[in-house]
This record gives sequence, C-alpha cells and structure tokens, in this order.
Amino acid sequence: MTISQVTHDSMTEFQAKPVEENIDYAALMHHKLHLERKLEQQRHFTQQLHLLYAELGKSHNYDEFINVLTENRPLLREIFTLEGSKMRNRTLKQKVDVDWSKYGLDISEYICDNEELWGLFEDGLL
Repeated sequence: MTISQVTHDSMTEFQAKPVEENIDYAALMHHKLHLERKLEQQRHFTQQLHLLYAELGKSHNYDEFINVLTENRPLLREIFTLEGSKMRNRTLKQKVDVDWSKYGLDISEYICDNEELWGLFEDGLL
C-alpha cells in the first residue's frame, strides 16, 4: 500500500510528538470523559427507577401509590421532562470529527472489516 507524501509527513509528525499533545487525541479524550459521565448518570437513573418500581410494587392502595410518586417527583421530573433532558444534554453539542486519513487510516475500510463495528454502523450508532 502506498501513501501520499502529505499523509506520510502527517504520520511522521504525529509519531514524533507525545500523544497527549495531539489535538485530536485531546478532543477524543474529552469526548470519552463526557460519555463516561453520561453512562454513569444513566446507570444511576436506572438504579433509581428500579428502586422506585420496587417501592411502587409494595404499595397496597391508590394513596400509597400516589405518595411514592410524589416523594420521587424530582427524580421523575429530571428523567422524564423536557427540561430534565435539556439539562442532561446541554454539555455536548457537536460530535468529535477526526480526519483519520491524515494518520493513514481509511475509517470506512476499518468499519467494513469489523463485523461488530459494521453492525453498529448499520444501526446508526456510529
């Protein structure tokens, strides 16, 4: 496989510097940190909803049912309202876009060669 001189120069420059100084690496790490926080938040909400569901299952009448929902109003508002959704999603407005070709990678070829990534791509998750 032959690569262009521009790609070769870009790869050489990339390999000469510590990876932490690369702007694309910094953007990807920031995005990763954001997604990890979001995942942790989703796990917390799931756990809280499971606890709420268990409490609702223990209620014996309509008044107890309403009391459990009322006690958990802030959680329900945060999860199910438009305002709560906007608050959770306000930090990440745009996707990270890395020009992989400057590192000598053909991202479409990489995705096509990996069945798991191809499945994610077909599902619209990549």
